[in-house]
Amino acid sequence: MDRKTEELRDIFMDVAGDDTVTESQEESRGSLTDRPDDDSRLHEIVGTLRERYGFGTDLDDDALVHLVRAVYDGQDDDEIADALDANVDAFEVFIARTDLHIVDENDDLPDETDLPDDGVPDGTALDALRDAREEGLDAVADAFDVDERTARRYVIALDAVEQSRAANDRYRDAFDDALTDAGLSTNLDSAREDGLDEATEGMEVDVDF
Repeated sequence: MDRKTEELRDIFMDVAGDDTVTESQEESRGSLTDRPDDDSRLHEIVGTLRERYGFGTDLDDDALVHLVRAVYDGQDDDEIADALDANVDAFEVFIARTDLHIVDENDDLPDETDLPDDGVPDGTALDALRDAREEGLDAVADAFDVDERTARRYVIALDAVEQSRAANDRYRDAFDDALTDAGLSTNLDSAREDGLDEATEGMEVDVDF
């Protein structure tokens, strides 16, 4: 603490009469950035999903919790695969995501642009997918003019969405709840710092008493 800072503190102490306000401020500092311990909650959600539905992935619960955090951090399947293991590819990460009901309907499911020019005239792409699914992967591949791997991806994603909706999306909501508080606190702190930077930009801070 330099001399000028000491002088400012002494002036404040004289005005306040004691250091109770300073102590209160120190106690509250960091309340926006304290991250809750969500690890056990994430493991609980993953374990419940595994017990209730069974998983197609061979990843263990620790890896799946890492996957959930990575998805919520905005990483894509390729990035997550690279971080998890050299033997895990993006498609296996996709399988794990669908096991966890984490499906992006904009990316994982087909839309009308994915239908061939002579596609199903009535209904949506998902209607076409549901119809073709009843006849097997070959029918899905033919309906969308895709390879078997992509056809399998469509079917797995649709199954996951329907399974999640049948459960009222409770597990996806549980992931949201477990991670929102931590993300919110970080975002609030970042917003506070950005706001302070913007508010103090160009201001003189060297005050001469």
